[in-house]
Amino acid sequence: MFKFSAEDIANQGFQSRFRGYDPDQVHEFLDGLAAAWREMQKSYREMSAQVEEQNRELREYRRREKSLVQALEMARQVAEEIRHQADRDAELVLADTELKAERMLAQAENRVAAVRNELFDLQQHRIRLHSEMRTLISHYAGLMDRYDDPVTDEPEDGLEETAAAEGAPAH
Repeated sequence: MFKFSAEDIANQGFQSRFRGYDPDQVHEFLDGLAAAWREMQKSYREMSAQVEEQNRELREYRRREKSLVQALEMARQVAEEIRHQADRDAELVLADTELKAERMLAQAENRVAAVRNELFDLQQHRIRLHSEMRTLISHYAGLMDRYDDPVTDEPEDGLEETAAAEGAPAH
């Protein structure tokens, strides 16, 4: 620290010479210098202690800063991972929804095709029934015309067979 202390200054001795300095003034000066030196040493120790305390605080602040930077980086990474996971989840939900929509559309298209086929079958059935009814009506009209005709007493060819098939008595 210092090469000499305040006591060294206060106790310093000098040789006497003829016409030298006044020893009382020299001792007074040395005592004042020693007191000032003590004050300076005291201030130096206090300042050294303050510097050391500030260095400790600075190290602590730097450690905290480093921890905060690490925590912020970790939070940023976690937030990024959460965002990526949310994007993946959204893509999965969207794909699942699209698949369900496609299935529903396919089912609806199949149902429409089935209804169209059923409608076509019903129309064909109606046409057949209509034709059969016309044939039957025409046949029965012909039979009625023959039975209503008083001129013929003898049945025509095939009339007995038709009447027998229908369960009607032959004339």
